[in-house]
Amino acid sequence: MLHGLRRRLDRLWASHRRDADRRAAAREAHRARESFVTTLRAGLQRAGIDPDAVPAMRRFARPDSAPPLAAVDRPSGPVEILRARLVKLARQCRESPPDLARATPMQLFVMYCLGDPPAAAPTG
Repeated sequence: MLHGLRRRLDRLWASHRRDADRRAAAREAHRARESFVTTLRAGLQRAGIDPDAVPAMRRFARPDSAPPLAAVDRPSGPVEILRARLVKLARQCRESPPDLARATPMQLFVMYCLGDPPAAAPTG
């Protein structure tokens, strides 16, 4: 009887730990999202752009309103993938600045949060 009770308690404890880990991961994801949004809003404001007037910022009006990201192949690690993506996107945005009405949050981030903002932002 004691052995059966111990197994049940072990299963309950394992279930509790999984739930606690999921909650901690969700909190961390929320903090990362809030940090990104705060940085992006500050970058846009620093460039003299009202963040609420940029359509891409609407997805941040409600928590978790963005569609989930698709799974990607990660051959070199997440940090290197993010860096490569940001460098590529920054290069594209410098060569052809996006229209604020159609810009994605990542385009806004590389344009207004990484380095100096452009002199004049297209508003078309």
